Amino acid sequence: MPLSDIKIKNLKVGEKPYKVSDFERLLILVKTSGSKSWRFKYRTNGQEKLLVIRARQKTMETEIHFNSERSDT
Repeated sequence: MPLSDIKIKNLKVGEKPYKVSDFERLLILVKTSGSKSWRFKYRTNGQEKLLVIRARQKTMETEIHFNSERSDT
């Protein structure tokens, strides 16, 4: 179920970081500090990749980080 702007703004900080899914591979991570970041998992050439889009709360600058995880299996 798609997340609306209101639902995202109303996400509360918890004792532990938690994820809320928007679509199949798109989710938002809410950290204990109160920051929220979008995460998108995808596969390319058989490797799982993670695209992280973070918006800083004070400056609203967007940073995009590409992070890939390797599996040794």
